Amino acid sequence: MIFMTILKTDKQKLEKLIGTKFTIDELASDLFDFGMELDSYENNDLYIDITADRPDLLSSFTLAGALRNYKDINKNKKSISIKDSGVNIYVDKSVDSVRPFISAFVVKNIKIDSFLLKDIINVQEKLHETFCRNRKVAAIGIYPLKKIKAPIYYIAKIPNDINFKPLNAERIMNAVEILEKHDTGIKYAPLLKNKDKYPVLLDSNNNILSMPPIINSADIGKVEENTSEIFVEITGIIKSRVDQLTNILVKMFDEIGSDIYSVKVDYKNHVEVTPNLSERRVAVGYDYISKVLGVQFKKSELKRLLKRMDYKVSNENTDHIEVFVPYYRADVLHPIDIVDDIARAYKFNNFEPELPKLATAAGFLPKTKVIRFIRDLFIGMNFSEAVTVSLTNRKYQYEYMNIDDKEWIKIPNSKAGEIDAVRTWILPELLRAIKANEGFGIPIKMFELNDSCAVDERTETGYKNVSKLVAAIMNQKVTFTDIKQVADTVLKALNIKYKIEECNHGSFIEGRVGNIIIDTNGVKRNIGLIGEISPVVLENFGFKYPIAAFELNLSSIIEKE
Repeated sequence: MIFMTILKTDKQKLEKLIGTKFTIDELASDLFDFGMELDSYENNDLYIDITADRPDLLSSFTLAGALRNYKDINKNKKSISIKDSGVNIYVDKSVDSVRPFISAFVVKNIKIDSFLLKDIINVQEKLHETFCRNRKVAAIGIYPLKKIKAPIYYIAKIPNDINFKPLNAERIMNAVEILEKHDTGIKYAPLLKNKDKYPVLLDSNNNILSMPPIINSADIGKVEENTSEIFVEITGIIKSRVDQLTNILVKMFDEIGSDIYSVKVDYKNHVEVTPNLSERRVAVGYDYISKVLGVQFKKSELKRLLKRMDYKVSNENTDHIEVFVPYYRADVLHPIDIVDDIARAYKFNNFEPELPKLATAAGFLPKTKVIRFIRDLFIGMNFSEAVTVSLTNRKYQYEYMNIDDKEWIKIPNSKAGEIDAVRTWILPELLRAIKANEGFGIPIKMFELNDSCAVDERTETGYKNVSKLVAAIMNQKVTFTDIKQVADTVLKALNIKYKIEECNHGSFIEGRVGNIIIDTNGVKRNIGLIGEISPVVLENFGFKYPIAAFELNLSSIIEKE
């Protein structure tokens, strides 16, 4: 899902940074052509929607630089030059299991006033919220360089051995206290949950710079107005994201007009010099561009449009053009992204609308067809469909269901006290729906086709959606056989052979519950649970009659996970 992040800036400051005055209507038009949107304008304050695919534009300075390029008033722009800072970071192996990657650079010749300081802090916060996934995949630390004695050491230590005064605190605290008593520590404590050691950055005087990704030291980690040299570090769990974030920040400080200096990062088995601003070369076919955009561009016109979006043309061949992707563009993953930038530079209003030459009809995905088939099948069996929400409460998901909460996906700092979990299975929510409809009398036969959430460390977020089918019958004399007949009908209609293996589960009556097992090429897979609901669960929800139910993992069936 694409979401917006609001950049708040000052109209007069932005005019000065761009190098030209503009009316609000002119700015709104330029932003629209560029792919952004002017949200509002109040008392000289501009509120600009920055799409999530352009995290490099969250600073007033980088946005101004991009608009200068776009408006072709950036004629004397100099290429960035990186010098050696002489600063080394030594990375200890103890951080491998906690937060293994780090990148850094030094900024000199920077004059921090109140506007710039506010801009830097805002960029840091916005990147943390969006690009860094609330600091999970990466986090930024910024420090006044003069307070740091190089070299710097990145190491993980036992929490009780980490003692320093964190930002916005009145006293020295250890790491455990910070996570339990400090507002910022409490907010980000889940990032270090179940870790035996926490990462820290130390200088050569053994002073703690910060405990990433939680908080900086109040003594060393606070940048103020008139600071002229700063040290910037980025730590994280995904190296590519750490490198991308580094380059985005380098771009910001370059646009500010500062000098950038590299840092050596020593991982013991190899040494890296950061930042690495190498630019990727991507080839885009002329036919591909014209096919997507419906315009036949001349080579000279393409070069002009690409330059407006800060691309450098490497080669012009007979069938394609090669471009260097700017080092700070983390969003360019495919030639289509470059074509999209060409369209923005050309301006969308300049495209001539036309009817497609070929009439086409929409169709359903295979998964959608299966879900529609199952839905029709249940309606034919006189079941009512429920649609419940994914956000719920630990009490219903685990405590009421008479099971432990080891799968609990917690929603931290929820504003609604009743909402503290994302559901990991749907049956508890279906039982709540049945309870809400109990007044209409029995029998109640209800089903739901929907998604639950599951932990998956292979994904960027650490979670994935899992499609589920859950069905339940409440009646005076409902039994295991009744619900098994429903499962038989569904799985037979899907041409799936299965068997039930008896198991123990706190939500069901012992001896009347089983795992639903299928065999795929000799590999057994558990795709769900079926049985009679335990009297303990019935009492917790306040039911008067027995219930039999099953829950199937449809993703496992359809997608053959």
